[in-house]
Amino acid sequence: MAEDRLDLEGGCIITRLPKEEREHALSQNLLYGAIGGFSHSDATFGLECRLSCPKTIGHLETLPTPSTGLVRERFDEICAALRLYKAGFVACDQIRKESTSWTPGGGTTMTGLGRSHVLGGSYLLDGDEAVAFAAFWKAYKSVSIRKQPGVAMALRRFGFAYERQRPEDKLVDYCIAFEALLLLEEERAELEHRLALRGSRLVGHDSAMREAVYLELRAAYGARSKVVHGGRPPNEVKRGQSRVPLAEFTDNLEALLRQCVKAVLTQHGSIGQKEMIQLLDRAVIRGDT
Repeated sequence: MAEDRLDLEGGCIITRLPKEEREHALSQNLLYGAIGGFSHSDATFGLECRLSCPKTIGHLETLPTPSTGLVRERFDEICAALRLYKAGFVACDQIRKESTSWTPGGGTTMTGLGRSHVLGGSYLLDGDEAVAFAAFWKAYKSVSIRKQPGVAMALRRFGFAYERQRPEDKLVDYCIAFEALLLLEEERAELEHRLALRGSRLVGHDSAMREAVYLELRAAYGARSKVVHGGRPPNEVKRGQSRVPLAEFTDNLEALLRQCVKAVLTQHGSIGQKEMIQLLDRAVIRGDT
């Protein structure tokens, strides 16, 4: 990102880390390492969030909610949105807490989360992508999980797959995410065909693309069945008349899942999951172009 900071709705910012702060983070890793949950990080940007806490002197009837937990939830949510926005590795591996006023607790504290950046390459927001992400984050935050409960499960499974190493494990997570996003609870028995049809309607802009998405999702469930029922993970996945290496197939499936979740968030986020699925089914029946 060319800019030094990007303001996000909700009071958080993505900011370029000063040299001295990056050096301090590296020193924590050298001093405490895995014991303290610190991992090597060469990140040049971080997330910053300001919280207001009341000054209370004397006896407390109830203990206040730890601020680190609240911030970690917010940071994890922003990381999930960044992962969804585009491919590339992004994670929150440590939290630094510093008071801007009085420091009765002892000044700056660091919390290691035990997450390593060696799981993937860099994450870049180039040019207008940073501004576009800020708009996407606003839409992401506005979606009602009560109306679209499948989105929460899809995002959770997308996050699980993001940090897995084995392609067969990624495959299972992606398929569960597609189920949560595109199937109602009572439809799981005939899930494969329905899910593939709905996915093709959700992101397929023409007949050729809809056919490609349909074949991709049917192939995913064929491979997934072999994995979850104890079979040996396939080296290749048959997709239509072609065969694709499993690792390449799961990479393609990740991109398709990202596209589907973003379509639900940006196109159908204001309506319920059942209503969205009815719209997709009607489009399939009518053969809308």
